Amino acid sequence: MIFITTSWLTLILLSLFDFIDLGMLNFAAVVLWIYSCCKFIKLSSNFSVVSITLMFSFTVTGIICAYAESGSLLSEIHQSAFLTGATVRTLSVCYFVMLGAFHSFNATSMIRFVHGQLSVITNELMIKFLTGTVFFLVLLMIYFRARYGSPNDYGVDRFYYWNNIAPKWGEYAKFILQQLSFLIGVVYAIKGRKKYLLIYFASVLSQFLAGEKFTGLFLSTIFFFVPLVVVRGINLWKVIFNARTIALTLIATGILMASAFLSYLAISGGDAGARLINRIVLQSQMWWAVDYYSSGSFTSIDEIVKHMLGFTDNPNLIGIRYLMSIVAPADVYSIFMDRGITFTMAGPVNLTYFFGFPLCLVPAVLIGWISGISFRIIVESIKSGDMILCLLSIKLYYVIIRVLTMADVHQLLELKTIMCVFVFITYSMLSSILYRK
Repeated sequence: MIFITTSWLTLILLSLFDFIDLGMLNFAAVVLWIYSCCKFIKLSSNFSVVSITLMFSFTVTGIICAYAESGSLLSEIHQSAFLTGATVRTLSVCYFVMLGAFHSFNATSMIRFVHGQLSVITNELMIKFLTGTVFFLVLLMIYFRARYGSPNDYGVDRFYYWNNIAPKWGEYAKFILQQLSFLIGVVYAIKGRKKYLLIYFASVLSQFLAGEKFTGLFLSTIFFFVPLVVVRGINLWKVIFNARTIALTLIATGILMASAFLSYLAISGGDAGARLINRIVLQSQMWWAVDYYSSGSFTSIDEIVKHMLGFTDNPNLIGIRYLMSIVAPADVYSIFMDRGITFTMAGPVNLTYFFGFPLCLVPAVLIGWISGISFRIIVESIKSGDMILCLLSIKLYYVIIRVLTMADVHQLLELKTIMCVFVFITYSMLSSILYRK
């Protein structure tokens, strides 16, 4: 990792000089980032599979951002991007986040946190309860499709569909179903019964029928796959770069892209292709815009405490919502806040805004260390096979994803996150005491 880190530091140094071609630096950063991800995967399957969502998101957004800097329209903020070097700067921050996470994950590898389940009977009851819950939610998604149709039937997006057509709480039920894929994956990895595999497929299909296009289906798949790698000791490198895996990935991507195209076709008719391309470009909108509006220097302690860590009474001025208020026109910002939705991928470029570049690399490593410890908690929970710990860990997992991709750093300090860590530590201590006895 020394060679890769040195290469990143070299790119960062070059990006500080005005006479360097930023287009070439962006290209070099994308190539180096992909190489860095490959190195992480080869070094540790457990770390890489838990962080695969982040690596995928950062890779896709980095490639799109480099493309957007050639002059793409960022329609939501009513501005055209141009070459600024946002790609090389933000991917540099991504690398140091991952580097911090990698080292803290490895530093805790020698500690045995959990020695076994506290109650086998309770665990079996939890498995039955959670399996029944997934089955009920699958039927609920099918009911929503039969009773209310899909967003495509009305020519609307999924946000309007859940806010105005189907019951609002149904969207939260779909969100819970996505997270429960993780627990089904744990049970399938341990027991190996094919019925749990069928339950997973039913879950994904029901979400698709309920109007989910990509994100929910992708997360459900990752959540199900993570426990398989951890429990069965699968070599992630061999799985990813396998001809069968690549073929299945291309097929799945094709199906999802076709689904998204049909969705935009229902909404905008003949402009579906342009709308789909525009939606893809918007994946990098916050990376470019937040970097562009960053002053390049440290903002202030007060701004960090209020708008990054969330110590303010206005929830619309925290995390990604606060950054949206800076980069988006006032009317656009008001519309999004009224609808209760946000842009995407405001992290980890939020660190560039609050701390300036390259000073932001220091908090990037710190947040990476916190993430790496969280990843260790998740892996140890999976290995224990305890449903209570796994239920807590999926909540923690989702928080880390939100922190690193959506810039919601304040979620680290919320009571539910603190309680998840506290319960894990308490469980670990009880497990150790029982093991010694």
